Amino acid sequence: MHPSQKLIMPTSVRVARIIMSVQLAGAVFLFAILVIPLVLGGVFIPEALLIVGVGVAIGVVVFGMRSRRPWVRWMGVAIQAVAATMSVVVLVTEGDFSVLLSFVLSVAVIVLLLTPTAAAWFDAAMEER
Repeated sequence: MHPSQKLIMPTSVRVARIIMSVQLAGAVFLFAILVIPLVLGGVFIPEALLIVGVGVAIGVVVFGMRSRRPWVRWMGVAIQAVAATMSVVVLVTEGDFSVLLSFVLSVAVIVLLLTPTAAAWFDAAMEER
């Protein structure tokens, strides 16, 4: 790799970051529209903690990708694996096909983060230290 290309984020990582940014925006939107009015009304929803936790975890990954630390990549893979699993569980137990988009996006991010270019991007940071 040429030294001038070191700081250019590979397309696979950039696309994964964009998809996760969309997921983060969706979590913020869900929280704002569905949860905040209920919480302000005095209703506690355990799912609210899930939405907040997922949003925070995705935010850490999205904003941490520029650091090129390997744990960011693996945290992203783990979050997306859990999200894909949850989508399958909802699809099987409730027959709700609206989770298919979530499943497809999660699998896409997993595939993108496991590409050789993504591995090289995150592993190069370890070699520089």
